[in-house]
Amino acid sequence: MSIGLFRNIWRTLAIFLIAPAVALTMAGTAQAATGTWSSGGKSGVHAQGSWKTENSKLYISGYLRDTACDGKNVKIELVFIDVQPFPFGRPYRYETVVNSTGCGTNKNFSYNTYRPTQKTRISIKECIINGGRLPGVDSCGPLYTVVEATP
Repeated sequence: MSIGLFRNIWRTLAIFLIAPAVALTMAGTAQAATGTWSSGGKSGVHAQGSWKTENSKLYISGYLRDTACDGKNVKIELVFIDVQPFPFGRPYRYETVVNSTGCGTNKNFSYNTYRPTQKTRISIKECIINGGRLPGVDSCGPLYTVVEATP
């Protein structure tokens, strides 16, 4: 048996043995993930909602409620952060939702982000607008993570 024929037989076997495994790996579909989140506890502000991953997108939606009834508007700041390949994260998008409709009312919101291969973290900070000790300074709670997922 010649060396060339021996090589051709091994190549053919490799194609028939490896190709089905590769095809099965590529045929798998990503499972959609879902979850809920609730506010971080800033007095006078309440926010909650849900998130999901679907079709390489990360969706977040919810509402923001003014619970202080003190005549001041409330807001949440959403920060979208790339977690991979950046070990400490790299913010790439900011969104602000303001509720100026008054006591006990809700402001709905919905956002999505297309990050097909990167783990994304969405963090939220709740604030009372101009609620700080100095004029023009907002009183905000800490930034907290509501979801970290790979779409």
